[in-house]
Amino acid sequence: MIHYGNSFGPYLTLLDFIRSQEQGFTGTKLYSEGAFIQGQGLCAIEESLWLRQNGAIFTTGAYKTPGFSDIPQVFNVNLLRDAEWPNLDSIKASKGIGEPPLCLGCSVAPAIRYALKSARGDAGLHKMQEFRLREIIRLACGDFLLVKGRVVPKDGEEDFLVHI
Repeated sequence: MIHYGNSFGPYLTLLDFIRSQEQGFTGTKLYSEGAFIQGQGLCAIEESLWLRQNGAIFTTGAYKTPGFSDIPQVFNVNLLRDAEWPNLDSIKASKGIGEPPLCLGCSVAPAIRYALKSARGDAGLHKMQEFRLREIIRLACGDFLLVKGRVVPKDGEEDFLVHI
């Protein structure tokens, strides 16, 4: 379960319903935090660029590590301890992957989309393209900086990269 934000600023509460796969290890909370931030980075930082001429990948492939400014200011992780799952037939209550909260990190995409929709509505901008990167998210806000730095392509000009 995830909860984003309040009137005091951005925060995140993540409830993790997993049991540590390594008996005797109490760092399950660290797994949850790291996996969530990794999933958040996957959805909001990573980008693949492909050349339009031949379809070759242009991106270097280097992993962009989420920085301290990418992590919510308040990040609460709560674990459900000693939960019994009598009908779960798996090894040590695993769910098929080592870090289930990785998928929860993708929940930042709709949260950002709704925030942008609200900000753009306040600025009188309603048409919005899909986003993924911080730079594109910043440009999608539609404030005075965007208006001052706008570059309009000439007739027939086309981006030589394909954004995926």
